[in-house]
Amino acid sequence: LQTLLNNGVRLVLLSGRPERGAGSVEEVLLAGLRSAQDNPIAVISHGGARVSFAQTGANGTQWTAASEAGAFEARELGRFRAVAERARTALSIKGAFIEESSDYSFALNLPATVAARKTEAMRRHVLRKFNSAMNSAGLPYRMRADKNNPRRMVVSSVSQELALGRLAAALDARFGPSQNGGETMLLAGDELLKAA
Repeated sequence: LQTLLNNGVRLVLLSGRPERGAGSVEEVLLAGLRSAQDNPIAVISHGGARVSFAQTGANGTQWTAASEAGAFEARELGRFRAVAERARTALSIKGAFIEESSDYSFALNLPATVAARKTEAMRRHVLRKFNSAMNSAGLPYRMRADKNNPRRMVVSSVSQELALGRLAAALDARFGPSQNGGETMLLAGDELLKAA
């Protein structure tokens, strides 16, 4: 990644992680990278809710927010907690279940009390119950399975797909309209999705 940055490729990281803190984009994905002054790293964090530019260097990371959308309201997070508790009770799940949430995401983790061989089936049951409750309440949110953790499920305030349009606008605002010959590399999680 550093070689790409050095060669002027615009790097875009798409992540469900928050920007800062333990397990963040800054800690996990930006560690050790140094961006050029005129080529900051674009970061879509919080599962698509925030588009920022990260200027990395010897003095740490400087963040500039470019676009922000779709934070959950406190009452929505409260409703998610209540639905999750009802699902936990109905499915007889023992142990801590609700992960700490942010303004942009709400996550559940199946505890170790759910046997590994039953994890996938239990996760499907939880997703079905949670999403059915959201549908019944007329809410547009859908919880999805975390692709990297078989015990984790997440509902995000904004889909990553919707964030791509905001990303294009943020890149144009920061660097000017699409430049001929310029390259942008979009990385989602650990996978390269697109190089254009």
